[in-house]
Amino acid sequence: ITLHFLTAFLLYLTVLSVLKTPNLKKRFLGNQQLIALLTAALWAVNPIQTQAVNYIVQRMTILAAFFYLLSIYLYIKARLSNWPAYRGMVFAACIISYLLAMGSKENAAILPLGLLLVEAVFFQGSDRPQSQKRIFWYAVAGGGFVFLTAVLFFLKGDLFSFLNGYATRPFSLGQRLLTEPRILIFYLSQLFFPLASRLSIQHDVAISTSLVAPWTTLPPMVLVFLLIVFGVLNIYKRPLVAFGVLFFFLNHLIESTVLPLELLFEHRNYLPSLFIFLPVAAGAKRLLDFLVEYHRGAFRLSVCCIVLVLMGLGLNTHARNRVW
Repeated sequence: ITLHFLTAFLLYLTVLSVLKTPNLKKRFLGNQQLIALLTAALWAVNPIQTQAVNYIVQRMTILAAFFYLLSIYLYIKARLSNWPAYRGMVFAACIISYLLAMGSKENAAILPLGLLLVEAVFFQGSDRPQSQKRIFWYAVAGGGFVFLTAVLFFLKGDLFSFLNGYATRPFSLGQRLLTEPRILIFYLSQLFFPLASRLSIQHDVAISTSLVAPWTTLPPMVLVFLLIVFGVLNIYKRPLVAFGVLFFFLNHLIESTVLPLELLFEHRNYLPSLFIFLPVAAGAKRLLDFLVEYHRGAFRLSVCCIVLVLMGLGLNTHARNRVW
């Protein structure tokens, strides 16, 4: 619980820093505190997090998310600083935090691409073609680094050794790839409609054997593809939405693609969901600003609704904790 609280507080600080980056600081002047607080609160009290917090072995999930988030926080702090000595020290701390994250759980190996996403969304501009070329080559380098890390440290130098794990699974690599888009959409539905009755330590999952068996296989694949394309196309227009969407799918790459893991576990959303409520919080603050000026009654009602949502999440989390 303490680790979860510290991660939530770090999320609050990180969102504050994100809103001060070059691409956002003029958009959210005076609104940073409430947006950061609401983002962290919506994430922290969400019932889906109960598996990571209560399932004792998944302390590694919380530790990985904490150090991963700390690396992002330190990276942003370094990028915003104009003092070279300070930047060097903070970048070094960022690397140390990355090693601690990866030592906690393997899915933190994706962090270099996460930092690249932060750089692309919050520091690079659409009006600078040179920066876009630089981001492309950074992406190539970051992807290569993540690939080498996975092969050398987790696959022991054997690129295809993970295929051996499918010998003990009731599904093949192809069936897993067909099934996971359904699960990713299910994860999103749990995050935004997190009734305690929809949560479980283990879900029954119908394995997809083709694009039409079951028929629910293809639509989620299309939806995942469209969400990713939407995120990429809106990096400069709607940076918070783009970042929340792309960060979610990026950090499911390791546990929700080719590795022969169990198909579905709710604790896998602990890290990917860190920023999923950031655009929600920003939209809520914008709505409140509009209503307080033009319709005071609706403003008070909206504030009550936000409080009720947080209370509802807390009550469902309490109910889920009793099950654990």
